[in-house]
Amino acid sequence: MRTRSSNSAHPTRPISLAMAPQAEEQPVSTSRAEGVLVLRLAGALYASDAGDLALDARRHADAARALGHRLVFDLTDVTLLSGAAAAALAVAAHESGDEREGDGEPTIAVVADAHIRAVLTRALPPSIGVHATIGEALA
Repeated sequence: MRTRSSNSAHPTRPISLAMAPQAEEQPVSTSRAEGVLVLRLAGALYASDAGDLALDARRHADAARALGHRLVFDLTDVTLLSGAAAAALAVAAHESGDEREGDGEPTIAVVADAHIRAVLTRALPPSIGVHATIGEALA
């Protein structure tokens, strides 16, 4: 679990990034279904989190590709998503889909929150699926 650096605009709070293949490096929750690697994100993801988020998302995209798995970003528990954080996810999703063989693009699962869905959808290419629930994404 990481914490943001403290500043007056945004108090320190945990950032939950699930680390599937390297769970021993960071003690956070994760899940893997057959052929699917799920990266779970939670809380508020500010622009200042985008750099760390991009690194972790790319690491998961690489792991999914190496395992021959589809990558799913689960944003069900995200309460705020900045445009910069959405862009970081979009880059990792694009790289994961472009460089893998098989069915192509990853799925990104989001809660049905209209604001988060709007921010994420603007950042993503139209070829990447956005679903209201993790169940729909895995179907």
